[in-house]
Amino acid sequence: MTAINCAAEKGRQLYHAVWETVQRKFWYRARLADWQSWEHRYDELIDGEEAACRFAAEMLASLNDPYTRLIVSPATADAATNNTTRQDAPAKETAPSGAIQKEVVAILTKDNIGYLRILNFDHPRITEMVGQAAEKLADCSGLIVDLRYNHGGLLYVAADCAEYFVREGVVTTYEQYTPDGVLKRRIELSHNPHVCTWTDEKPDGTTTSEQYKRGFPFLSGKPIAVLISDITASSAEMFILAVVINGYVGRCALVGKTSLGKSIVQDEDEICSGVKLRVTCGRYLAPTGEFLGNGDATTPDGIEPDTIIAEDRGPEALEAGVEAVRRMIASIAEDEK
Repeated sequence: MTAINCAAEKGRQLYHAVWETVQRKFWYRARLADWQSWEHRYDELIDGEEAACRFAAEMLASLNDPYTRLIVSPATADAATNNTTRQDAPAKETAPSGAIQKEVVAILTKDNIGYLRILNFDHPRITEMVGQAAEKLADCSGLIVDLRYNHGGLLYVAADCAEYFVREGVVTTYEQYTPDGVLKRRIELSHNPHVCTWTDEKPDGTTTSEQYKRGFPFLSGKPIAVLISDITASSAEMFILAVVINGYVGRCALVGKTSLGKSIVQDEDEICSGVKLRVTCGRYLAPTGEFLGNGDATTPDGIEPDTIIAEDRGPEALEAGVEAVRRMIASIAEDEK
């Protein structure tokens, strides 16, 4: 086989791997009605991996889902189109210049109000970092949790982090497409502070459950103000819903701007060296069963704050959050008299 034929064959394999992965995993099944027509559409035109990436990007664009996309390293395809390297749907705002970039920040103020900022849920070590922060702030009188520029990340990391705030209740229900149908997984925290239960309902209706050791709910019951922005999205929203819905009445407040509203979940596969495919494979539901949205203008169902900060440059929402926490602390003290 000549070098040209070899390059073409590798390109066709790459393109078909993208096609097959979407066929197997993609959540919006109705959008795959014409998917068969794409399988061999460009076989004669693909002369290498670069062309395969271009055509695969065109194929993926037909799904009308900006979160299903190729991630191509520059070394693999310098001439690839913007469609193969674009980021998730553009955020409505950007983090202010000079914002702290440390992923987890925990501070206890002189008046015993805790401040916890979580920048993302992108990797498993975030769980450990949030656990250490929760233990550090365990004796605070009230708490600010800052998620204003948290785009989300790994769903299970966000669910694990919620354990430090929730004593008991459903964290989320995750629905994922499988070749046999939709698998539903409910993540629930027991009144026993050491147990987290995953209950899977398989497509055939049978259920199985597994129990895991959970993080201790150091911060459960604390007056808490959660700061959000229209960048706050995905698993960060799932975390907020778990904390607020399972929180104590009168001890939770949301401050800032309406969040993005993205309840869909992506999985990432390495198609070949330098080329990854991120594909929407499922969705999560709030503890009460609501679907928050697709993360686009067609489903503007983000989390609405109790206190809206229209022009939040940083200090504005923080100051409003502190005031909200102080009011809750005062109300608790008055009720205990």
